[in-house]
Parts: sequence; C-alpha cells; structure tokens
Amino acid sequence: MTLAVTYGPDGAHMPVTTAPSGPVTFGATATDREHGPFLFSFDDSDPGYPLSNLLADVSKAFGEETDLPAYEKVTAKIQQFGGVSIAPGHDASFTVMLPPGSYYLVDQDVEAPAEADLTTIEVTGPAGDADLSAPSTITMRDFAFDMPAELPAKGSVLIENTGDQPHYAVLIGLKPGTTLDQVNEVFTSEQGTGPDSPMTGDSANTGTQSPDTKMIYAYDLVPGLYAVACFEPNPDRGGAPHIADGMLTLVTLT
Repeated sequence: MTLAVTYGPDGAHMPVTTAPSGPVTFGATATDREHGPFLFSFDDSDPGYPLSNLLADVSKAFGEETDLPAYEKVTAKIQQFGGVSIAPGHDASFTVMLPPGSYYLVDQDVEAPAEADLTTIEVTGPAGDADLSAPSTITMRDFAFDMPAELPAKGSVLIENTGDQPHYAVLIGLKPGTTLDQVNEVFTSEQGTGPDSPMTGDSANTGTQSPDTKMIYAYDLVPGLYAVACFEPNPDRGGAPHIADGMLTLVTLT
C-alpha cells in the first residue's frame, strides 16, 4: 500500500493515515522547500517518559552539539525505519515492512519537533512473513558500507542496517576524479561547497535506520560520482560521527 504525504508551508498533508500490515510505501512531495520525511515507532510503556519527553530529548540529541545522554535515551526508546529527502517540486518514496502498531512520520528538517509536527500512522491486521527486495543492496554496518561501485541514477535500492548502531546514508555529489582522501579533507577542514570544493551541491539523505531494519529507497539523482557517508554520532567515541570511523565510500550513478 502507498501512503501519500505532501509538504508545504503549513506542514504535512496526509489524506490517509492507516495501512494494513506488510510493505508500506510512503510517497512524498514538497511544494515549498526541502523536507525529510522520516518514520519511527516509540516505546511508550514507561509512563514517566511520554512522547513530549522524547521530543524534548530529540531536540537536544540532534541539535548543533550532540547531547549524548539524550541521544542514547532517544535511540533506546524508538525504532527508526529510515526516510527520504525531497527538494521543492520533486517527489521521492521509501518502502518499509511494518507489523501492526502505531508509527510516527516527522519532518527531519524541523529542528525542534513538537507533537503537532508528527503524523500518526496506524497499521493493522496480522503480520506476515514477506520480505523486501530490490535490484541492488546497500548494507550498512559498523562502520562501513557494502555496496556496488555503480548504481543507476534512477531506480530503487534495498538499504539494510546489520550493525549494532543506527546508521544512515548521505549521498554527496562530487566533481569527476575526486578521491576519498579529498572527500575526507573536505570534512576535516570544513571546506564546504566553495569554488575549490570537490562537491557539486547535489545530495540526498536516506534517513536513520535502527539495527536490523530494511528500507527500499526509490531515487532519481543527477548522474555522476557521489560520496556515500554516515554522520550518525558514535556514543562509544564521545559522539564522533561515523565517518570518522571510516564509514565513507564512493559510488558512480550512471
């Protein structure tokens, strides 16, 4: 089943918010600016830690500076299923396998989300044993990407997290001939996208996935060379991003 969501100046508009258990596709469109729909579920069994507390910790955990206690509390309380980034006038989709339960869709680009920014998705019916598949697979682990050296510029790919920590994939467009060493220099020097940068400005973000989750990411990107990186904080290293542990590779989209 496909659930459509449109993002505009007034937030998310989602006509249907229920789905049968099994594969659920979230098709997203943006009309005003870039948005990042992201799906998660929340363990609300602790009455002393309601949803409002979770969202307060999310703001701390993913602010300009990572608050590690808040980050660890958030990742222990939620299961993250991934998402997509969408530019104005474009659409994108992701597909996940959902058992019965309540889920939340939130825009990752909202810096301090409130309950009003969440869309609740109710999934009902018996859980099946179907699985997700796609023509290619990106496996995220601690701390590397296992993936093909080439992918089509338009298509779909299965992204799975087999690691013990949450991971996500950011695709960053690069000028032809750019090396991994040059990409690392960009991030260590905070060079950014100036005239001397090897980065083209093209990018896409798949959204964080908890361990043992899978997502089909449908994309349509500009052909060329891309870096694939994960910037998720590593609590075992004081919050250093996973790219500092070597979670970086190159892929050519053809």
